[in-house]
Parts: sequence; structure tokens; C-alpha cells
Amino acid sequence: MRKANAEQVAERFPTDTEGFVLTVLHEQGDYRHLRFQQPDERWGSTDIHTWPGGLTTAGDMADGWMFERGLGFFAGPVNLHYWHEKLTPSGRLAAEEFSEVTLRAELATAGEDLEIPEQFRDAFDEELNELIDSIISDHADTNAALAEISDFTFERESDDGLSDIDAKFSDPYELNIDDYTYHFVWALHVLSTAARWLADKDPRVIRPEATP
Repeated sequence: MRKANAEQVAERFPTDTEGFVLTVLHEQGDYRHLRFQQPDERWGSTDIHTWPGGLTTAGDMADGWMFERGLGFFAGPVNLHYWHEKLTPSGRLAAEEFSEVTLRAELATAGEDLEIPEQFRDAFDEELNELIDSIISDHADTNAALAEISDFTFERESDDGLSDIDAKFSDPYELNIDDYTYHFVWALHVLSTAARWLADKDPRVIRPEATP
């Protein structure tokens, strides 16, 4: 089963960044230029530019994120939802994308909340999976997926004719079927690592001697 991006990054980040250092290229108070990288290797590196109350990232894996908080704010375990709120408005939109993993999990939960008699539960689950497969095969984005979910109805006739089933999701546009992008989550791990290393005076923080 595919994993959400947060899980994938959490698993891969320690291995993929083994041997990385944080090079301080410029430092004047809160004005810094830092580079998180494998020594002498630019591929996979991330540059961090900071100023009082803000920072931005650049690089292969974490390009173009601007936050309205300084680096010290990130000196702790990654907090996806809270840190996402500290992006600039355009960044908050760019940090999320339609996700098959989230779609399946969200619809499974929403489906359990519908009042489906036990005798029809297997048939409902089958039609719900068909809906999901249709959305995925259509390469739908978030809006198109929500429109398909809104059109979904599960209908069955009862034996007595008195308790027919006509089930729909009551408010499909309230469903959250997006996930944070892989590169955004990666950027948060970079910032958390850089902030903690600086705060802890970690030996992996490199300050090249100034040239005369």
C-alpha cells in the first residue's frame, strides 16, 4: 500500500541525507545564508536564506518555500499542519496536492459513517472502490474528484420496500483529499535539522574561515 508523503519522507530523509553538513556561508545576526548538503556535492542540497521573522529555501528538493517565521521557530520535531500555516499565502496553496492515499483513507472513513445496513455493506464497499478507481483513472484533480464524489449515490431496494437505501455523502466538499507535497515535507525536515544543529552547536555545522 502506498504511504502518505509525510511517512515516506520520514523514512527516507535520515538515509538520503547521511553525511550531510550545514555550511554557514554568511551570518550577520538573523541574516544568514546556510547550505545543507553532502560536502562538495550540490545535487540534493538546500540553501536557506534567513532574515528577522522570515526565511526562504532553494534547491533540488526544497525549492521556493517562503515562511513568515525565522529559523529558530523550526528547532523541534516536524509539525506539518502548524508549520504549513507559517508559509506565505501562495506557498500554503502550493504545498498541497490531490492524493490517492488521502482520498482512499478519507472516503473509507466517510463511508463508515453512512447508515448502510450490514446486508448491503459489501456491495457499498465495492461501489465505493469503483468510484475511487474511476477518479484515479480519470487523473482527476481535487475539484474534479470532489465533483465525482458529490454525484455518487448508493441505491438498493429492500425486501419489504419500506427501507430502501439511497445513500450519499452529505457534504463531500468538506472532505480533505489533499496531502502535503513530498518536496514541502522534505523542506520541513531540512529546516528542522538545520535549526536543531545550530541550536545544539552540532559539529556538522561548518563555518569556513573568512578569507582576508
